[in-house]
Amino acid sequence: MRYQACLIVLATCLAFPALAQDNADVEALKAAVLQNADPDYHNLPLALDKSGKMLQHFTQTKTTTRGGITQSGTGTSDYSLAYSETDDGYRVTKTLLKFSISDVTDPAIKEGMNDPAAAKMMENLTSALSPLSYSADESLSPVLIEDWEGTKARVLKAMDELMTSGGASPQEAAQLKQAMAVVYDQLTPETATGMFLEADRMMGLPHNIGLSLKKPITASGQIQMPLGGQPVDAQESIALISWNDAGNTAHVSYDYAPTPESLKAYLTTFLPTFMKQAGAPAAAITELKTAMSSASPDDFMKVTTHCDYDMAIDTGVVTKGVCEKVVAMNFMGEKGGSTERLEFSESFVH
Repeated sequence: MRYQACLIVLATCLAFPALAQDNADVEALKAAVLQNADPDYHNLPLALDKSGKMLQHFTQTKTTTRGGITQSGTGTSDYSLAYSETDDGYRVTKTLLKFSISDVTDPAIKEGMNDPAAAKMMENLTSALSPLSYSADESLSPVLIEDWEGTKARVLKAMDELMTSGGASPQEAAQLKQAMAVVYDQLTPETATGMFLEADRMMGLPHNIGLSLKKPITASGQIQMPLGGQPVDAQESIALISWNDAGNTAHVSYDYAPTPESLKAYLTTFLPTFMKQAGAPAAAITELKTAMSSASPDDFMKVTTHCDYDMAIDTGVVTKGVCEKVVAMNFMGEKGGSTERLEFSESFVH
């Protein structure tokens, strides 16, 4: 049963590519960019028609280290997008064309991948959100999922069928369904995009952007920390690194991380409380407080996102994008964390 549960978790994580849900205000960042007389100022408009189709390709690799053991897996997926213009943006229908998992290091998951029944389970799960219709802005960045209640019901039904076909007891199936319902019931049609369409947000970040060459624009946001607690203040920046008219290419970079001040405040206030609730000895908490008082916050926790985009100047599409989110923790001699690497591209279908 363990490998089936592992497969469910891995498929859920990799079938719908998403970096961790940071509250980056991408539109505020774009709004901060104002056109001026700078000769090195350039626009990257996305060449959308009234309606049309696009193809997306994602390859996501997740690597997790816990207890000195590192595990990883890669998911590859292809989607088609059908879009049509509306009064305030676009309506998009996203359909999964192909999905596969490879390069898995966990022995239990490897075992499950060789089981035809388990493969069918993963196929059913990854199809639960396809097709998915949502409202998007003029950059095709998701705004809200249409019929969220119906979508939620489909996902919960798929999970119930997975657990039943996988041999889970009624109690196990009920517990998982209840846990998922608790998470999903807190989501609105708008916030659900952060769980299921975050990769589309990252794809759309450089669409329609205007920047001066090598002059980054910064804005404020917030990051939800991996250990919980209140979100911390963060800073995001986007920059045009290069522009090549002859080659029809531009390169854009994006960075997002907590401010040093907010990270230090988080570590010195929330972390001791977290450790106390977890039953850590008072001496250990005091030792950690003393160590943090004279060290850099990055010595204990690192949460960063960095993206690179190769863009086609004539169409404004992302010909190659790479986003990498790193979460690293180092407390009381215990190191762990995760790295999510998302590679993606898009193209118009003519």
